[in-house]
Amino acid sequence: MQQVIGIIGGASGCSLSSELHKRGMKVAAVIGKPMEPGYDIADYVLVCDLTKHDRIIEFFKNLNVKNVILGTGPFVAIELSRELIDNGFQMNIDLEKFELCKNKYVLNNLLREQEITIPADRLITGDDELSTVAETISYPIVVKSIKDIVAPQKIDNKETFIKIVSEMLSKEDSIMAEEYIRGNDVTVFVSNSDELFIRPIYWSKGLEDELKGFGDSWSEPLSKEREEKLIEWCKKINEIVKIPGVYRIDLIVANDTFYFFEINTLLVSSLASSSYAIKFFQAEVNRAQYIIDYALKKFGIGADRVAKKLTITEDDCLVNSYDVNNLYVRKSDVKQLYKNIIYDYGINLFIKYLNAQPGIGEFDKEIAKNVLLCMLSSDAEEIILCKPVDLVGKIVIEAAKFLHKPFAVIDKSFGIIGGLPENISLI
Repeated sequence: MQQVIGIIGGASGCSLSSELHKRGMKVAAVIGKPMEPGYDIADYVLVCDLTKHDRIIEFFKNLNVKNVILGTGPFVAIELSRELIDNGFQMNIDLEKFELCKNKYVLNNLLREQEITIPADRLITGDDELSTVAETISYPIVVKSIKDIVAPQKIDNKETFIKIVSEMLSKEDSIMAEEYIRGNDVTVFVSNSDELFIRPIYWSKGLEDELKGFGDSWSEPLSKEREEKLIEWCKKINEIVKIPGVYRIDLIVANDTFYFFEINTLLVSSLASSSYAIKFFQAEVNRAQYIIDYALKKFGIGADRVAKKLTITEDDCLVNSYDVNNLYVRKSDVKQLYKNIIYDYGINLFIKYLNAQPGIGEFDKEIAKNVLLCMLSSDAEEIILCKPVDLVGKIVIEAAKFLHKPFAVIDKSFGIIGGLPENISLI
C-alpha cells in the first residue's frame, strides 16, 4: 500500500505533490480554496478553510496520514500546524525557528549581537505617538509587518508614514521601521538537509513582486570573488540561526557591504512562470526536491526518486501512458496544457532570450509563452522532442536550455507507444 503524505497547500501545492509522486507516494492535499495549485494532481483533496482544524484532522486520519508538509505560510497555516503537532502529526517545519524568523525585530537584534550588519531599525507600538516618531526618523524609510500581515513598503514622507503605520497598527500590536538601503538585491538559497548547500539567486523581491515604493530596485550578479565572500557571510548567519532544512536569506549589497534583510523559513516552490521560479531553475536548484528531501529525512521515510519526463510529440503520434512521471503532449495541444499563473517578468525573460538565439528568427510569442508554461507546469526534469524539428520544436529545445533542463531529440518512428526507449541520450 502506498504511503499517503499530507500537504497544506498554497502556491507550492503542485510542485510538492509532483515531487512526492516521483517518490512513489500518494498525496492528501488541504487547500484553502478551489483550483489552488496541486488540486488536479493530488490523490485526495479537501477544500477547506484552514481554521477548520477538526475537519482537517479528520480528513488526514481517515487516510492514515501521519506526516504533513506545510506549503504555505500565513498565520492561520501556522496555527493549524501547531494543532496538527498537538494531535500527533509530524510536520516538516520547526515552529520555534519559524516564529523566530517571522518576528523580524527580534531576529535583527539576535544577528546584530553577532556582528551581522543590519539596517538601523526601531519598533513602533500603538502606545507611540506617531506624529512624534514621524518627526524623528529619516526618509525614505521601510515599514515591515512583524506578523507578515502586509508586504514591506518604502515610504517617502511623514504624512504617508503616519497614515500607513496607523493602518498597520490597527491589525497588529507593533510594526518595524527600518532604514532604507539602496543597493543590489540578492536572495540566497540555503539547505541544511544533508551537507550545507548555499546558492545565491539574483532576483529582486521589491521589483518583481511589485512592492510599494521599490520600483527602482535591481539585482545583478556579483563577481566570483564577492560571491564567495557572500557565501561565507551566509555560513555565519546559518551558524547563528541553526535552521534545519531549507530556507532563504534576503539581503542587499551596497557600498561593498552586505546588509541582512530577512529570513524566509517557508520557501515557496511554485511552478508559476515568474522570474523567481525561472531563476531557481537556471541556478539548477529544484526547491521542491530539497524541501521533500528534508521532510522525508525528518519523517524517517526512505524512497527512491524517479525523474519526470515530458515528451513533445508530432500531432499524428499517439502515445498511451499511465505513468505519472511520463507526460506525452502533442505539439498542437501545448497551448491547452498549462495551468500556471502568468507573470510578465518571467515570460519577458524567455522572449528576450529567444530573440537573442541564432536560427530562431520570427516566432509567435503566444506559442513561445505556452511552450514555457507547459514545461513548467509539467514539473518535468527531462525534455524529449520528436522529429522533425520545426520552429515549435526549436522553441521547445531553447526552452529546455533556458531552464537548464536536459533534452533529447528522437525519431518518432522509435515506437514510443507505451513508453520511451531506455537508451535515449540526454544532452
